[in-house]
Amino acid sequence: MFTNRPNNFLTIRGISYLWLLCLFFFVGTSYGQIGPVIWEDNFNSLNNNIWVPDIGDGCDKGLCGWGNQELQSYQSENVYIADVPGEAGNKALVLEARNQTAGSRAFTSGKVTTEGNLAIHYGLIEVRIRVPDLEQGLWPAAWLLGTSNLAWPAKGEIDMMEMGFSQEGRNQQQEPNSTVNNYVGANAFFPVPGGGVGNIAYDVDYNQPYVASTPLNDRFVTYRIYWEPSQIRFTVVDGGNEYDLYTNPFPIDPEGVTAAFSRPFYMLLNLAVGGTLPGVLNNAGVTAPLPGKMYVDYVRVSEWNGYGSVEFDYNDLTPESGDFGVYTDETPTNNELVFGSDAEIYVWGETMQEGNTPPVEGDNVIAWNTVNPNSWFGGGIVAINGKDMSNYLENGSLKFKIKIPGNVSFRIGITDNFTNEKYIEFPAGQTKYGLVRNGEWGQVEIPLADYEGLLAFQNIGYMFAITSVDGALPTSTFQFAIDDIVWTDGNTNNPPLVTNISVTPANSTISVGGSQQFQASAVDQFGNPINTNFTWSSSGGSISSSGLFTSNSAGNFTVTATSGSVSDNASITVNAVTSGTELPGTIQAEDYNEGGSGVGYYDTSAGNTGGAYRTDDVDIEATSDNSGDYNVGWIEAGEWLEYTINATAASNTYDFSFRVASPTGNGSFYLTVDGEQVTDNLQATNTGDWQNFTDITANNISISQGQHALRLVFVSSGLNINYLSATASQGNNNNGCSQLAANGDFSAVISSDNNNPSLTFVPERSGVGNPTTILYYSTNPNATFPGYGVTANSAFTINASEGQTVYYYYTYSIPEGGENNTAGNIQSFVVGACGNSSARTAVLANSQFTNSLVKAYPNPTKTYINLDITEAEQFDEVRIISLQGKLLKRVSTEGQSSIRIETADLPNGIYLVEVSGKLASQRIKIVK
Repeated sequence: MFTNRPNNFLTIRGISYLWLLCLFFFVGTSYGQIGPVIWEDNFNSLNNNIWVPDIGDGCDKGLCGWGNQELQSYQSENVYIADVPGEAGNKALVLEARNQTAGSRAFTSGKVTTEGNLAIHYGLIEVRIRVPDLEQGLWPAAWLLGTSNLAWPAKGEIDMMEMGFSQEGRNQQQEPNSTVNNYVGANAFFPVPGGGVGNIAYDVDYNQPYVASTPLNDRFVTYRIYWEPSQIRFTVVDGGNEYDLYTNPFPIDPEGVTAAFSRPFYMLLNLAVGGTLPGVLNNAGVTAPLPGKMYVDYVRVSEWNGYGSVEFDYNDLTPESGDFGVYTDETPTNNELVFGSDAEIYVWGETMQEGNTPPVEGDNVIAWNTVNPNSWFGGGIVAINGKDMSNYLENGSLKFKIKIPGNVSFRIGITDNFTNEKYIEFPAGQTKYGLVRNGEWGQVEIPLADYEGLLAFQNIGYMFAITSVDGALPTSTFQFAIDDIVWTDGNTNNPPLVTNISVTPANSTISVGGSQQFQASAVDQFGNPINTNFTWSSSGGSISSSGLFTSNSAGNFTVTATSGSVSDNASITVNAVTSGTELPGTIQAEDYNEGGSGVGYYDTSAGNTGGAYRTDDVDIEATSDNSGDYNVGWIEAGEWLEYTINATAASNTYDFSFRVASPTGNGSFYLTVDGEQVTDNLQATNTGDWQNFTDITANNISISQGQHALRLVFVSSGLNINYLSATASQGNNNNGCSQLAANGDFSAVISSDNNNPSLTFVPERSGVGNPTTILYYSTNPNATFPGYGVTANSAFTINASEGQTVYYYYTYSIPEGGENNTAGNIQSFVVGACGNSSARTAVLANSQFTNSLVKAYPNPTKTYINLDITEAEQFDEVRIISLQGKLLKRVSTEGQSSIRIETADLPNGIYLVEVSGKLASQRIKIVK
């Protein structure tokens, strides 16, 4: 999809076909290991720190039509986040093509790039995309370009997916019966000897585009590349099956023409209108229905075979200082270019060939012979990622040795990465900058101040270039050589060293159980910022390798960042949480929070029926129980009481005992912490009288240290409550436990091991988790969770110790197509505390049903539940499912927008109501 591509983009000029055949023949399909997810964007919002809209028609860059004769102008308003049709609660990036005039262009569309913000180097890269009806003229693509400062194709291009191919293009790939909407291909571009462009799609026996039996438009398909140092494999995942787009992975030679694929790339996503690939070069040829919307559900990067990295703000350069080696063997330098990874030597326009002049120092030399008399020549050394040489401008110089005939005029230049350049001429026969024109080796030293002007020394590209002089071309061919090229700053020969570290914030205060992120920066002896690795330590609590401090006790502590022998400290005060009833301990039911109805309590009847203790609407009476003075009574379904507690148990787990009385055994309730349910429905037993109290228990409830809101929620009437007490849990029953996901798709089975327990993903319906299941977990809820590829129904060992809380969620395939992600409903468990059914899921984020298409009421329910369904045509049936996954009721919706379902025959408890169809599925939790 790159700009400035040849018109016939499937040709390879100046490349040996034997070389291609040999290259492809000896590389077989390989299989490897998917590692943790390194980075992903699910496009719940548009992160402008990563994705930047590309604007215009390319003319401002000298590439009108973006080098491909495209017909659109890209506009920022054509890039936005929107709900995915048919996938309730899911959002995606939208790139929209419109029949809309912008400047001289008849169409507008959307394009985003991560250039300058995010670079990817190896790994499994996957993109889930839904394209519109392409008909004739739309050209969607997901692709990558090299981050180097080299021109295309030297920087390399990777096309993960392209669609919209013309009939001629599909015929050329031996797919004449395919359609524009069911044909998708991939490609890679690179330079070849002689200045040509190589691409791997040319060989029709090697290239095998995917032709789907069902059109690919208006549905999601996942596109992948498996990229490692030796090869790139291109695939498409459709309907749970993965198809290779080439007969074998594309091989990479880091020393050859494919060296560009050994370096980082940035990503681009766009929907073009017209151009060379669809073969539509005029406005009238566009027949695709507009507007057309390309949806991108997510972009994800994972480790592959141990390889993979993501770099942010990769264009940020650290100023160099001291002596900088551009091309030298023996001259001591503080830093230098590393050829192959950091720099390249280029001959421009095949104007020179390799010469045989021996080096003047060391073992290496740049020796060239010109090719033609009376012709220009040129070449140079480029820093692939640029270098910040701003410290060199005032007092620095460019030093090098050269051996060149005295009758040849030449010039020495420097370029920046903003298209600026400057050259200094060396006329034939003239001594200049120390060079005596006698045809022998000579030393040159050019003050860099002589290059001052438009050059941006903060980002230098070509650090050394040599060309002929216009109007003074050499009359015959000749040989010359260059060696020992060094930039010196004129200030010091000492390498930059870390001399000072600063830790921020210098002072901070948190509470027990809280966390504080610290940052460190360093400068060198010249006062310039310097990149270094820091070692973190703390006098109390714990601190991660990235500087995240977590407290576990009150006190004053010191946090230290160290690099070599240099360090800096910061102070942090950890205060004990003093507000709220302390747990372990007892909470009297009548001591709910102040604040009135909807804050400290909710009661359905006005006034205190019992008339005791308090004067609000909660019904309180004197109790005859052996502990406490009062109990709460006259409880109705839906009422609740809330208490502020201060959890202090080191194990972070509690066994609860609830003191209740019921003459009928009908009353039930559950417990929430910070708004999330942590017990099953707890049923009162028949005690024979309103003042005959007994204990109901719930064990292994996970509550982290610190202040929390604890709420008693009453599901049904028929009980009194005196108090609730909590003790620190003393262990587990070694039976393990299971947690059902909030959406009911799967259960997570946790082993009872006290250290390094296993977690098993168990599908609750056919097709869930096949072929993809990825587990994300961490013991720090505020950290970025690493991802691990797992297999459904197979145990996966967690790296965690007894007493630690493990937070986790999954991304997994669903039989409807695509994937679900439960990051919005993160679950947790305490290591060694599993084995009791009351240890329930803890949800850390907002429910995925915030923007629900289905409303259920009354909830809690008694005898029936009403469902109001938006976009009812998307749904076929309603199912009521127990938390154990058992199907209890199934009712056809038949497109109805309002449905009533009887619930009188259901036992009291919590259920999932699932409204589903071919394109959508919605689940809501109800209480009876």
